[in-house]
Amino acid sequence: NDVRVMTNDPDYRWHLKNLNMYVGLLPNAPVENDAFSVKTEVGQVPQVWSQGFSLLGLPGDFSPASRFVRMFYLRRYAEVHDPVTSVDDAMVLATGLLNNVFIPRGAVAPMQPAKSIVDYDFTNWGLIKIPAQRRFIFRDYRSMVWKEIDLKQLKWDKERSIPVSDGSLGIEQVTGKLKGPMEELI
Repeated sequence: NDVRVMTNDPDYRWHLKNLNMYVGLLPNAPVENDAFSVKTEVGQVPQVWSQGFSLLGLPGDFSPASRFVRMFYLRRYAEVHDPVTSVDDAMVLATGLLNNVFIPRGAVAPMQPAKSIVDYDFTNWGLIKIPAQRRFIFRDYRSMVWKEIDLKQLKWDKERSIPVSDGSLGIEQVTGKLKGPMEELI
């Protein structure tokens, strides 16, 4: 897997060729194009007026093809602008990338009329593996809190399992950690 992005539909070679459709995406902010600008009552147009336009044209829907393209370009651009130098950096980048392709339940219409909520396509869980450290890190749909299994600590003599989800939202109550003048507000 040369591009380091996985997919399930359509086949991998199709996705590789499809990346060529987005060759115009640039890792740098756009610059003013004075050759085409016009002075108007609202000022010179067109002009760069904010940030984030370097990825204008990046697909934003939840189709497998669009998510593959987003993962490829976002990962590559992040590596160009802020190279990963540690496992922690890699975890933060992987989390951001997975958040970008997370599908909320009900956001994608079913192929046929849905009979129940389970008929809708959604992101059941997220997974990050760190093979060199034998770490398996996962989260479930309801909770964005990562859980980790250190595979080095397991005995492999019998089959074991744990539920992916504990049903919680993973929200930590931190009100008690507030100190000083803020206590008076509580």
